[in-house]
Amino acid sequence: MLEIKDLHKQFGEQKILKGINLHVEQGERHAIIGPNGAGKSTLFNVITGKYAPTHGKVIYKGHDISGMHPHRITRRGLGRSFQIINVFGDMTVYQNIRSGVLARNGVFFNFTSYLDGMKAIEEESRRIIESISLSDQMDTPASEMAYGAQRALEIGLSLTTNPDLLLLDEPGAGTSKSETKHTVELIRKVTQNKTLIIVEHDMDVVFALADRISVLYYGEIILTDVPQKIKENKKVKEIYLGEATCE
Repeated sequence: MLEIKDLHKQFGEQKILKGINLHVEQGERHAIIGPNGAGKSTLFNVITGKYAPTHGKVIYKGHDISGMHPHRITRRGLGRSFQIINVFGDMTVYQNIRSGVLARNGVFFNFTSYLDGMKAIEEESRRIIESISLSDQMDTPASEMAYGAQRALEIGLSLTTNPDLLLLDEPGAGTSKSETKHTVELIRKVTQNKTLIIVEHDMDVVFALADRISVLYYGEIILTDVPQKIKENKKVKEIYLGEATCE
């Protein structure tokens, strides 16, 4: 599904990514972990086209998408969420999701009133809202929702692109323990038959979801393995997880 070859990214003289090599299989749930400043968000931004690589390639479904504009990458079936919540606060849940469905279909806000009655648009919007368990808040403005519900809504927005590969940037950030548990179940549900790459600091989320984990340490992937091997690895414990987490 995704292959990254000798990927480098630098800003001026500062080297952020230093020769990343990574492959993610179709249907895999792959987590990327590492300390602050390791380059995780930069890697996501290069994959999704916000930044062009300084060197190297990003291959998606066999096609080189390196440096391609984000909207073109999205149309190829790659969706993402952000570390900071990125929803339309003054719009309801339904309006948020419908805006994404409309955009994917090439229709924008000046046509919204005309399309209100279009059955296909409405049905798809409601189906996504149901999948993220927000049907009971369909008419609630996003700004009035609890933080965990806003996180769920952002995942819903990423689903409006109908992605085959979904990138989630710290979906558990800022959530309570009960909200995090709900988020894990939500992600597991909505990523069935999809490929997932997740950046996350909460190791409970990582170990609950990931088939494989890559450890990014100051611009380099030092290890990729199954969760149990990551837990047992001495170097990973030293630089990131901590002994107590891995007991």
